[in-house]
Amino acid sequence: MANKKSSIKRIKLNKRDRKRNQYYISSVYSLIKKFNKEIENYKNLNNFDLLKKRDLEKRLNFLNKALDKYLLKSIYQKNKIKKRKILLSKKKNSFFL
Repeated sequence: MANKKSSIKRIKLNKRDRKRNQYYISSVYSLIKKFNKEIENYKNLNNFDLLKKRDLEKRLNFLNKALDKYLLKSIYQKNKIKKRKILLSKKKNSFFL
C-alpha cells in the first residue's frame, strides 16, 4: 500500500472510477443483447411489419445515444464506438432486406 496521502487518494479515485466504468460497460452490453434478442424474435415470427421496423430503429437510436454519451465520458474509445454502431446498423439493415 502507498504511503503518501496523494497516492492513497489516487488509488481510491481509481477504484471509484473503475466501478463507474464497469456499470456503464455492462449497461451497453445488456442493451446490445436486448437488441440482438429482439432481432432474433422478429426473425422467428416471419412477419415483417413497418411497426417492427420502427421499433428496432427506436432501440438502435437509443443504443447509439448511449454509446455517444459514453464516448463523451471517455469510457469507450472513438473507433470502438464507430465499429459497434456500424455492426449494429448492418444487423438491422440485413434484417429488413
